[in-house]
Amino acid sequence: MKRVLSLFIAIWLTIGIAFAGNQTTSSTLASAMVDQARKYLNDPTTYGGTQYGIWSDAEMLQWVNDGTMDIVARSHCLEDVEFETLVESQTNYALSDPFIVVKYVVYNNAKALREGSLAGYEESLGHAVSQDVDAEGQPVYWTTWENNVIVYPAPNATVVTPGTEKVTDGDFTESTDWTWGAGWAHDATADEADATASSADLEQGVSAVAGETYLLTYKVKNFAGGSVLPIVGGTSGTSRTANDTYSEYIVAADTTNLKFDATAFTGSIDDVSVKQAANIAVYVVDKPTVVASGAAVLVPAQYDKALVYYIVAQAWAKDNRMDLAGSFLTLYQQELDRFRGDFNAKEVSGSE
Repeated sequence: MKRVLSLFIAIWLTIGIAFAGNQTTSSTLASAMVDQARKYLNDPTTYGGTQYGIWSDAEMLQWVNDGTMDIVARSHCLEDVEFETLVESQTNYALSDPFIVVKYVVYNNAKALREGSLAGYEESLGHAVSQDVDAEGQPVYWTTWENNVIVYPAPNATVVTPGTEKVTDGDFTESTDWTWGAGWAHDATADEADATASSADLEQGVSAVAGETYLLTYKVKNFAGGSVLPIVGGTSGTSRTANDTYSEYIVAADTTNLKFDATAFTGSIDDVSVKQAANIAVYVVDKPTVVASGAAVLVPAQYDKALVYYIVAQAWAKDNRMDLAGSFLTLYQQELDRFRGDFNAKEVSGSE
């Protein structure tokens, strides 16, 4: 059978990209996808103990990963959000993971920034700044460069100054504003919170808001053992095991309390402060990583069949069977359209 490597990638360019909604990735293994594709191809890898297979496992796995990338790029099904703390005069913020596209950028969980362009950066955005950037010096535009998000104008000192204090009695002059877990006690002489071999929480409600970034500062004193872990709005900071003054930025995941979660901790906590810090939430479509044969594919389960069709199409294209390849590409496109349509806004008729 004649085999010709095909550059069979771009015949579906007319398919539009639609917002797919955040989906749980499939539990189907890449090897299972390959096995299913071989059934369509009538290409068993073994028969009667003898190794067969026109298409190798390695190239089939490559098509699994190629198809995953194509499905994610078209459906936007691997959604994620990254939070970046704004820094005075800094426009460029590197994202931690590779992405296919940035969908939106939101400032301080409240204001959507406008998408700009690096083309004519100073001319277009600079001109806009003089007209419609708000007087507080907040960023208005965003664009991307490589794996970075650029905001413009750069945040000024006022923007990045932490907000009002959210902790009551952070210096522990009283005890009534805190909830004291087993092993914690108020030291009214030293004005601090003391723990003795505690594995419970010291906590206080600070009205955390999911998606907001908070600057947490506090002191660990009198350390004698164990560890203590700060938590703000359900998000853990860094576990501490030594005396020092600590500061860290934490993005709240929910509205739960500020907590100091002790593990056999003996020591003291003092001078606690939580203030909102300026951030941007960057809503992205993640770039899928390459998976091995024994790993689960990264598309949602609803796209499993589409991924199998993609693999089969590539196999037939390699064998120069363009008629069969085209048929399976059509099936692939139909599967994508069927599920992507579930997430598109539909016009409501018959109403005033």
